[in-house]
Amino acid sequence: MNERKVKAAVIGVGLIGEQHAEAYQEYARSELAYVMDLNLERARTVGERFGCHYTTDIDEIAASDVEVVSVATPDFAHFEPVMRMIEADKHIVVKKPIATKTHEAMQMVAAARSKNVKISVNLGLRWSLNLNSVRDCIQSGEIGDPIMAYVRVSDTIWVLRKMLS
Repeated sequence: MNERKVKAAVIGVGLIGEQHAEAYQEYARSELAYVMDLNLERARTVGERFGCHYTTDIDEIAASDVEVVSVATPDFAHFEPVMRMIEADKHIVVKKPIATKTHEAMQMVAAARSKNVKISVNLGLRWSLNLNSVRDCIQSGEIGDPIMAYVRVSDTIWVLRKMLS
């Protein structure tokens, strides 16, 4: 079966962005075409690792023939690249949270709707092996019919104080 590959790009190739790039590279139905980061060395390193174009210029991504763009910038910096990609008619996967300000999230969703662009928020733990094993136990009937579930995933304060300082 000859399925068309969707061309993809990633904006922001830090820890999570590099994971998005790897996912696009490994998935048989996508082709990682571009990575973009404001840090040229970081963009080059990730681009060379995955054998794709790299850039520090968001307009290069906007003008390209990619169809879907992952926005994996720090949380506070999602708005500008998302809006630029919507303007360029690119479908978007944005890492959670969609925005740190409600009005920005609402603007992004409204803009995507008006341009008929798909926007999705990536929930990184959706494919967690630990959470999937719980799902499998429920689906197999191993633990019976659940009545209620509570899951808490805690991030360390290091992320806010050091990584995103």
